[in-house]
Amino acid sequence: MMGVFDERAGPTVFVISGDHDRTDMLCNRLTAAGLSAQAADFTRSSDVMLFDLSTCNPALLREMIYNLEEITGDRPLLVGLGPQTTNQELTDQLDLVLSSDEALALAPTRFRFAQRLLARRAEADLRERSFSRYGVKPRTDQRSNTGTVLYVGDAASLFPSMQKALAVHDRQLSAAFSAYTAYDYLHDARFDAIVLDATCANVRPDSFCDMINRSPSLTDLPLLALIDPDRPLTHEIVQRATDLMSIHADPALIAAQLVHLAQFHEPGSHQFISTDGVITDSQTGLFSRKFFLEHLSLQIEWAHRRKQSLSLLLIDVIAEEQDQAGALSHAANMVRSLSRAQDVPGRLADGQIAISLPCSDEVEAATAARRICDVLDATAFESGAGSQMRQALVSHAVASLKPGMNTDDLFNAARDQKIRGRGYAA
Repeated sequence: MMGVFDERAGPTVFVISGDHDRTDMLCNRLTAAGLSAQAADFTRSSDVMLFDLSTCNPALLREMIYNLEEITGDRPLLVGLGPQTTNQELTDQLDLVLSSDEALALAPTRFRFAQRLLARRAEADLRERSFSRYGVKPRTDQRSNTGTVLYVGDAASLFPSMQKALAVHDRQLSAAFSAYTAYDYLHDARFDAIVLDATCANVRPDSFCDMINRSPSLTDLPLLALIDPDRPLTHEIVQRATDLMSIHADPALIAAQLVHLAQFHEPGSHQFISTDGVITDSQTGLFSRKFFLEHLSLQIEWAHRRKQSLSLLLIDVIAEEQDQAGALSHAANMVRSLSRAQDVPGRLADGQIAISLPCSDEVEAATAARRICDVLDATAFESGAGSQMRQALVSHAVASLKPGMNTDDLFNAARDQKIRGRGYAA
């Protein structure tokens, strides 16, 4: 098995196509996008396996995907290239589908996003497994897909045909004919996806993409950009679009891809949370030591199998005996508020908090640690009614999962780092 996926170095991509010339063309496009690409070599491992759906036999692809981990010894990111077809069984086995050759321009950002989404989805599944061991369930969320897609473009062009094509899938299409109107709609109502006519200058597509990127509540909403293949792509479109299709594509294919993208949502935050006292620490509200250690072993197993990064952050809260409870509760509150939904914070001992960070390398984990420590350094807590406000002093250590490591190895690596004096005191 190769080491964990290094986003900064860029993923290696193996291309599988039924046509030799097309394989070369796809590799050239991926290379031009800044990736390392070549025809598939099953004697080696890769970070991404790209299947050309238009030239490969579906039955052969299904068998290949099924046996891939046994053949290569790992499970890379599985990406399909081609329009949505009636072969839903095949596309359901893929982690990401790009609908057209033009969409390969998005490969660097989409592959990184897909890796992180894959890790978040897996963590939601692992969390459910861990919860079920204790007979508890995650919080429920009454929200669901609305069945409505927002069209941003010219009213006289694609809107009528797109509306008809989506109706076949029991989806509705709402329209906004300017960037600012669309932005208002997105905050006033919920949509499953956006289809943006990037050829329509009147709607200012670049400005629209930039506005969405600046809004945290909208950054994960799928956006299908319809482009002119003969025109260069703008930076804003490349950074924000989830997928690209030609403006001349069949509306039925566009509609099918929108339905697929709408199903490609991240798990909701509620799927990671349970306040059941069976698995939480009564003083801090963090996960209990027993639950944390059991769940960490599942995370490590999955991270090794899928070549994903995983880091462990240890935080020691230092306080006088009479202030320890208040300092620990204050630190726990800060940890909860500054952690991502998929991060797993637990109380290990009297004054020690551990956080596992899926899909985070050591640099990202160190950044998270510094952020928590800086906030604790800038805030204070009250150890008792009417008592003087005090600050919580903390030290931290970080370790990142390496090939072959188990739970004990990961903890030893973090403790060794702390012994070597690389912690931080607020």
